[in-house]
Amino acid sequence: MDSNPFFTRRELLGITGMASLAALTGISIDAVGQTQQKRPRIAVLATYWAATRSHADWLVTKLIDGYWWQGAYTPSRVDVASIYIHQHDTSLLGQKVAKAKGIPIFKTVGEAVTLGGKELAVDGVVIVGEHGDYPTDLKGHWLLPRWWLYNQVIRVFEQSKRSVPVFNDKHFSYNWDDAKWMFDKSRELGFPLTGGSLLPVYYRKPEIELDNDTPIKHSIVIGGASDEGAIFHCIELLQAFVERRQGGETGVQSVQSIRGPEAWKWVERNSWAGKLLDSVAANFNLKQGHFEERPQTDIGIVE
Repeated sequence: MDSNPFFTRRELLGITGMASLAALTGISIDAVGQTQQKRPRIAVLATYWAATRSHADWLVTKLIDGYWWQGAYTPSRVDVASIYIHQHDTSLLGQKVAKAKGIPIFKTVGEAVTLGGKELAVDGVVIVGEHGDYPTDLKGHWLLPRWWLYNQVIRVFEQSKRSVPVFNDKHFSYNWDDAKWMFDKSRELGFPLTGGSLLPVYYRKPEIELDNDTPIKHSIVIGGASDEGAIFHCIELLQAFVERRQGGETGVQSVQSIRGPEAWKWVERNSWAGKLLDSVAANFNLKQGHFEERPQTDIGIVE
């Protein structure tokens, strides 16, 4: 895969099959066919784990115990070998879960991925950099230390002269330069790096699933997004649908963000956007113009 940078996402998923799940669960590419002989061990790095239904609690408990879905139980196929929590002292729930399951909590990221040794000792890394008491900058970005956690992992990879898959919950970073660096490092060191949330595979009502190559000319998503994390949820949900469009991935020509009154002026200038908004309102038995009357509403549009 490294020798051919021109795979589309659809082709890549077809070739690798479980690649995305492998990165999430920490199963290295070489270990996919060996899971019966050896359960992959993963290190979990979280910013904060104190609230039930928080990202760490949702994700890590399923990696530990598996999950139930529609009356069927799916056991975990990995072993959580270590945990690091950045805001450890206030993460009492995470401490209790780790103690109950016999999973060590290490004081540093390096110790978590080396299991207290000197070299990389796990088969995968999961970073859950969501929630916690962190400041925001002047732009309203929540300064969650995802890049910092990732950078500590990279140091161990470079010292050990080998790497393993990394899954990053949500987007890579609030800062574009940091996010680009994270991506570039994965290519430089040759390990799978994935990110995102559970929204694309969350249950839908109604249960709509577009076939591949569905003709799509315009699309729109509407969500109550109070911060950049929620905005990315909206983007991911929209992406989950439009990537099935006819022709597959054709690339992104440009991205533009319009906020406030200017967003609605743009809608007025593009009749197709207004029609889609009215269609959404009708599906929820709302009157036309419902969303325009609520300035906090964020809209995402793909043309």
